[in-house]
Amino acid sequence: MKKLLCVLVFLPIGFLTGCASILGSGKDVELSAEPVNSTVTVYNRNGTAIETVTTPDKISFKKAENYSFEFNQTDYMSQTISVRRKFNHSYWLNFLFAGIGVSSHMFLYPYNEFSLDAYKLAGYGLGAIGLIGVFSDIITGSVVGVTPEKVNVSLRLTPEAATRQETQRQEELARQNALRKANAEEQQRATEARRQAQEQARKAEQERLANLYRQAGNNFGNLRNTSRRYGRTFGNDYLTTIYNFGDGNYIKEIQSALGWGIFGSPSPETGTYRVNADTVIFLSSKGEYEAGTIIGTALNIGGDIYR
Repeated sequence: MKKLLCVLVFLPIGFLTGCASILGSGKDVELSAEPVNSTVTVYNRNGTAIETVTTPDKISFKKAENYSFEFNQTDYMSQTISVRRKFNHSYWLNFLFAGIGVSSHMFLYPYNEFSLDAYKLAGYGLGAIGLIGVFSDIITGSVVGVTPEKVNVSLRLTPEAATRQETQRQEELARQNALRKANAEEQQRATEARRQAQEQARKAEQERLANLYRQAGNNFGNLRNTSRRYGRTFGNDYLTTIYNFGDGNYIKEIQSALGWGIFGSPSPETGTYRVNADTVIFLSSKGEYEAGTIIGTALNIGGDIYR
C-alpha cells in the first residue's frame, strides 16, 4: 500500500518533469531576415506549405520532422533554409535520475524492508521521476526536436533591382552634385555682387572726398605745422600713430615702445591734406583719399581720437 502511495504521489510529478520537457522540446525556431518584414513560407517534409509568417517571428512545431523555410521579399531573390529533425539528448537524464534513485536504495539499504524514512523517500521519488519521465517525454514528443533553432538570412537583390537601385543612386548623386554646383555658383555670384557693391561704394566715397578736397582750395585749417597722435596697446607693445602736418603736406608714422626689431619700422605714409569746414581730407601719395573730423583741437580718424 505504501509503495502504491509513492507511485501515485510521484506519477504526476514525473509527467510534468520529464528532463527533455524541462530543458526544452527544441521544436521552436526563431526566424529573422534582412530586410525585415520578409515573408516566410514553411513547408513540411512532403513539400506542402503549412504556414506563412513575416519576419521577425517564432514558429512552434507540434511535430519534430524536417522542414524548410522559403524567404521572399519584393526585389530580392528568394532563399530556402532547411531544419532537420534531431534527437534531444537531455532525454538521457531521465535514466540517470532513475538509476540514482534505485541504486541509492539498493546500496544504502540492501537487506531492509520497505520503509519511508526521509532518505528512502528521496531515493524512491528521484527514481520514480526518472522512470516516469522516460515515458512522459515519449508521450509529449519531447524526445526529438529540430535544428537549428535560430534561422537568420540576408536576402540578395535581384539583378534587375540591383541595376535599378544603382541607377537611382547615380541619379541621386548627380542631383546632389548639381545642387552643390548651383549653390556654389549662387554663392560666387553673391560674393561678386557684394564685391562690386563695395567697390562702387568705395569709388563713390573717393569721388565725394575728391570733390571736398578740390572745394577746400588751400585751406589747411588749424592743422598747419602741428602734430596729432593716438596710442594703443598691441600685445605686449604700445604703438603710437603720429600725424605731422606741414604746409599742406603730412607725414604719418607709427612708433613702437619696444622697437621694431630686425624687421625695422614701417615706412611713413606721406601725402597732402586740405580742410573743408570740420572735415580734413587726406590724399596719400598712392592717390587714395581718406577723411577725418576736426573736434576742437582733436582729430577723429576712423573712430580713433588723435590729440
